[in-house]
Amino acid sequence: MGTDDFGLRFFARITQAVESFIWEPDINANVEPGPTRLAPYTLAVAATLPTGTTGRLVLLYNPEGEVSWDGAFRCVSMVNAPVDLEMATDPILHEVGWAWFTDALLGCQATYREPAGTVTAVTGRGFGAKAFTERAEIELRMSWTPVIEGELDIEAHLRAWEELLYLASGIPELAG
Repeated sequence: MGTDDFGLRFFARITQAVESFIWEPDINANVEPGPTRLAPYTLAVAATLPTGTTGRLVLLYNPEGEVSWDGAFRCVSMVNAPVDLEMATDPILHEVGWAWFTDALLGCQATYREPAGTVTAVTGRGFGAKAFTERAEIELRMSWTPVIEGELDIEAHLRAWEELLYLASGIPELAG
């Protein structure tokens, strides 16, 4: 059996675990194809919450490994959430957003390496016909190398991403 056969079968089991993952009821999540130029095997999960929060999690897999990932897998996440203007202008928001990410991984016992990310706050104010409208949002772009030795290991990372969606939305943390 060649490395490609093993990689394909292993990623098929990971894909099945992602597709059968049971999301919290207020998260509408769909598994879809991932970008094919980043790794030999990819899949993505797109999610929305009633609060207007949206997210996309991409799982990349290269059975030969990637030096910059320090492993064969990489999770890449983007979460956008509307926030109030006061929160968007809070000087510690960036550190808080990073803490949401690392706390979610640790709290869900998702073993990982090489975390990276940016936290961006965006504000806008309308003029003319849109006067009196303001918007603010937080964008979390995070990536990490999940330690995955079996298909069930992905579940802790999915649960952590779910937690990150909740935290960015302002919904209280998941129980248990």
